[in-house]
Amino acid sequence: MKNIKFSFALILMSTHLMMSTILTVPQKYSTIQSAIDAAKNSDTVLVSEGTYYENIRYKGKGIVVTSRYFITQDWNTVKNTVIDGSTCLNKDSASTVQFLNSEDSTTVLDGFTITGGTGNKWIFDTNVGVEGGGIILSSSSAIIKNNIITNNTTRSSNGVIGGGGGGISSMYGNPTIYNNVIFSNTSGYAGGIVLNWSKGKIRNNIIFHNTTAGIYGGGGIMIWQSPQNSGIVENNTIISNYSTATGGGIEISVTDATTIPVVKNNIVWGNRQATGSQIDYPQYITGYNDVENYLSGTNISIYPQLQANSFLLSGTSPCIDAGDIAAACNDIENPGHLGFAFSPSQGTVRNDIGAYGGLFAKTLTSIDVSDFRLSSSAISLQCSTSCQKTAGIELLNLSSKSLTIDSVTVSDTATFSLNKNFAGQNINLLSFDSIKITFRPFIRANFYDTVRVYHHITGKTNPLKIAISATSNSAPFLNKSIPGQTAYVDQLFTFQIPDSTFLDPDIGDTLMYQVNGLPSWLSFNAQTHTFQGTPTQTVRLITIGITVNDLLITSASTTFRMAVLSASGIDDQQIQPKEYRMMQNYPNPFNPSTIIEYQVPTFSRVNLKVYDVLGREVALLVNEAKNAGQYSVKWDAPGMPSGIYFCRITTENFSQVKRMLLIK
Repeated sequence: MKNIKFSFALILMSTHLMMSTILTVPQKYSTIQSAIDAAKNSDTVLVSEGTYYENIRYKGKGIVVTSRYFITQDWNTVKNTVIDGSTCLNKDSASTVQFLNSEDSTTVLDGFTITGGTGNKWIFDTNVGVEGGGIILSSSSAIIKNNIITNNTTRSSNGVIGGGGGGISSMYGNPTIYNNVIFSNTSGYAGGIVLNWSKGKIRNNIIFHNTTAGIYGGGGIMIWQSPQNSGIVENNTIISNYSTATGGGIEISVTDATTIPVVKNNIVWGNRQATGSQIDYPQYITGYNDVENYLSGTNISIYPQLQANSFLLSGTSPCIDAGDIAAACNDIENPGHLGFAFSPSQGTVRNDIGAYGGLFAKTLTSIDVSDFRLSSSAISLQCSTSCQKTAGIELLNLSSKSLTIDSVTVSDTATFSLNKNFAGQNINLLSFDSIKITFRPFIRANFYDTVRVYHHITGKTNPLKIAISATSNSAPFLNKSIPGQTAYVDQLFTFQIPDSTFLDPDIGDTLMYQVNGLPSWLSFNAQTHTFQGTPTQTVRLITIGITVNDLLITSASTTFRMAVLSASGIDDQQIQPKEYRMMQNYPNPFNPSTIIEYQVPTFSRVNLKVYDVLGREVALLVNEAKNAGQYSVKWDAPGMPSGIYFCRITTENFSQVKRMLLIK
């Protein structure tokens, strides 16, 4: 069956070639673009091996641009036929391949390495972005197949990585993207592929080691509001991608049920993101996917067991015969062994999850990438003396094969220890290990050290460093609030902060006091923690901030309030009552009004409310800060029914209730 399918494809291609003009590069045309410019609909631009430094535009033509891969069926041809867009001078139009004129499905890009692109300027309403580092499509239904798309980015003219689709960006189109290997591309969002308001079919691709560097997600793929449920993501291997936001594997955005994509038969594993899961909004995926840490419905979450570099399924992979059971999704049948799949699919004809399952499965190129990622470049630890605290850093293998770490070291081994000897430690494909650092202090101090991760990966900083900052200390804390204070004009004011205000669990620790917000007449003695001064005029409210630091500069803080009143004509007992108190209202019983008196000994926020017998608030009489003194308030209750009422006064440090009787 597979041989029949391949032969039929060659017949179709040969028929196409016989019916069209073949424009050869570089034999007849020195550049791919010059051949495209000369081509007419149905023509074929046939490109021999070589590196072509250009950014090509299809200009709306229904043509096939192909390397000799369609003849050789050898991925080395793809590797050796390179379109490199890195030399473009116009950074507003620097995607390596551009479908910008509503090209239809007779337009084909087949069998190239696409690299070096930095994207095209794109205007979203009033916002300007950069889209499609490697390939950009605008309202296009082009077919993109059998390509290696790598080392492209969406970099704006000022060098900032932004925009979307490091590998491919489709805007309002309907492309068919299959049998491609899309890896090591970078963008603001959607490191591999983005369908922006686009239909599209993304099938049997390897999407690996792509990265986003912006505030939006989709390290591997983003499907953004694809209309008519026609964003199809099927039988792809989406692995080891990273997002600085959400959805390290797949980001999905929908507006309603009609924009939910079809996402099935994919491997989504080993991707990472700053927040959330590998698929952002995983409830929108269809089923029969193998997703790390997501098990729901027909989806599975089992380590996929891929072969190094090729990502073929191993013979014991749980993804074999685990895809959609519908016959339309079956693998290609082996004509010599009916009921069983033709290579590279395995097992029976039931769909294999990943890029090597389904009707479009074919052997893709192997790639060789060595990389790993640390989940953080810094850790902070704190604990008391003679205790211990441990923190962990994930070391994730982003390579296309297993990874060996040379060593992991820390300098102060008396204070910091590692969970194991990492020398020669092997980390499997799509797996991770944890570097755990344990802090065991024996003196109170601040400690600083560096974990160094040594490796042998060319082009990667060696060693990678993890900064450690640690403190052996317990922080002071606020134990009791400071009550409000009252000072009087032309009288000496003295107030010492109570020792119980701040406490420190570390025995013998000395707290150092700092204050802010002092008026000019007031001084503060940091040794005795005492305020002193003589005010010369009344002030309704003064707020003073207090901060304490221990010996290791960990701190706690609070504020307290005070007021300055005039003392003339008022005796000491009237000026400052000795206690909080609310007197019984008078008259009582009453009709229809009554007087409620209360006193506060210090500056306080007073709340005075009236409740009925059911506990419902019926009146708010006072809700404001009051200086020390005696006060009265009148409650008029002409609209209230006869009965028992309760008056409650509340301050920071006091609460009291009185019963009142209204008789009409």
